[in-house]
Amino acid sequence: MTLEVPGDIAELGVFRGTGLMTWANLLESYCIGDRTKVVWGFDNWKGFTSFELEDGLENKNAQKEIGGFNPEVYYKELVDAIEIFDQDRFIPNKPRIKLQDGQIEEIIPKFIEENPGVRFSLIHFDCDLYTPTKVALKYLYPLLSRGGIMLFDEYGIHDWPGETKAVDEFLDEHQNLKLRTFSWTNSPAAYLVK
Repeated sequence: MTLEVPGDIAELGVFRGTGLMTWANLLESYCIGDRTKVVWGFDNWKGFTSFELEDGLENKNAQKEIGGFNPEVYYKELVDAIEIFDQDRFIPNKPRIKLQDGQIEEIIPKFIEENPGVRFSLIHFDCDLYTPTKVALKYLYPLLSRGGIMLFDEYGIHDWPGETKAVDEFLDEHQNLKLRTFSWTNSPAAYLVK
């Protein structure tokens, strides 16, 4: 859906890196001649560090607790996988994946300041929580190319009301946008096209 849309891909909430590596492999398969497209992975590599009222109650069954979904133990494996990926490509050693370390709500504004020309064709929201989703929507939507897509992994999922609330508030401010679903899967739970 975004093959002909200019811009990079952003993954917000990387965890083990499966989504990140999938996006990179899709770029290698379908955009082999375009060496400018990059997949940016944003994560703190510590799991959840805090919750807001909007995020609802903790739920240990869903790993919704401080330290839940902690990817720290997988970080070295991910870095190794990225290194192998970068060496084993049509045009090797030109980084296709770049990691950004820190709290999403803190690093996104800094990232934009340091990369003023960046644009996105696809942004995958998998940060689950209210504040990082709210901040990322504010800063990244203006950088989404026309025709670009935002995917929301936890939209409407009962255990994760924070992401839903942040998206709903954003849509209240952008009445022209409409959420959609894919008929063949429940993940991501919703998406929008700019």
